[in-house]
Order: sequence, then structure tokens, then C-alpha cells
Amino acid sequence: MEALIFFIFPLFIFIGLKIAIWRDVDYTAIDLKKYDEGIRMINFGFYDEAVNYFNEEIKKQPKSMVCYAMRGKAHLFLHNYYQAIYNFDKALSLNHDLHEIFLYKGMALYKIDDFELALKEFNKAAWYYKDKNIEVFKWRAKVYIALGNTEAAQKDLSKSKQINTQIKTS
Repeated sequence: MEALIFFIFPLFIFIGLKIAIWRDVDYTAIDLKKYDEGIRMINFGFYDEAVNYFNEEIKKQPKSMVCYAMRGKAHLFLHNYYQAIYNFDKALSLNHDLHEIFLYKGMALYKIDDFELALKEFNKAAWYYKDKNIEVFKWRAKVYIALGNTEAAQKDLSKSKQINTQIKTS
């Protein structure tokens, strides 16, 4: 019995510490820093180069949500909407921590006229951003207009203006 206690008690402590440490690590932030070179390519408009960069990184890290998300973003800006959606779906299947994926996936869906699915993605983005992202409301308003819901579009545009005013006065 004593041997069992001496074995189980340290095991529980080890597992508890492992869980506590694991929860505090922000792997998304680490990956964003790790793949900064490719992200900068996107930010400076080198989309083809970014796709190639993330293709190579995905070969090394096939479970990197950030790599798939950023490759999707590059495809979005290259107007490869279906490839962008595929990459965003793959990224979301790995992790939901990068909230901009919902916004960009919604944009790609909007561009292929899949307004119902785009609306769902923009709703998720609004929830994850806690209703504080202007772009989400602008794009969702576009979807509402495409769906013929001008009242909802007007509310989103008003919310967008309100957020913009709060940002300027802060």
C-alpha cells in the first residue's frame, strides 16, 4: 500500500504540473514568431513566394496551423479562393487559436458567392474578436447586402462606425 502511494502521488504531481505548464504556453504566438519570414512576405505582397515558403514549412511541420493559415492567406490575396478555403479548413482542423482565419475564410467564401457559409464564418469571427473588429462588420455587411438583408447590413455598418469612433477617442 505504501509503495502504491509513493508511486501514484508523484505521478499525479507530475501530471498536474505538465497540464499547468502546457496550458500556459501560447503555441500560436510561438509559431507566428517562428514563421515571421513567410508572414512578412505576405505583408509586403510577395504572395507567390509566401506560398512556396509555407509549402516547404508544411513539409517540415505538417501539423502547423499557422503554416496552413498563412498559406491560405497568401492564396486569398492571389485570388486562389478554393485553395485558400482548403488551407483555412486545414488550419481550423488543427487549432482555432488564430481568429483571423474565420475572417479570411469568410472573405474567400464571399468571393466565390457562397454567402451563407461566408456569413457563418463572419459570425464566428465576430464572436472570437468579441465584436471589436471593424473588418468583420464591414465584410458581414457586404454579405447581408448580397443576401438582401439591408437592415442587418446597416446595423453592422453602424457597429463598424461605432468601433472606429471608439478607437479614435481612445
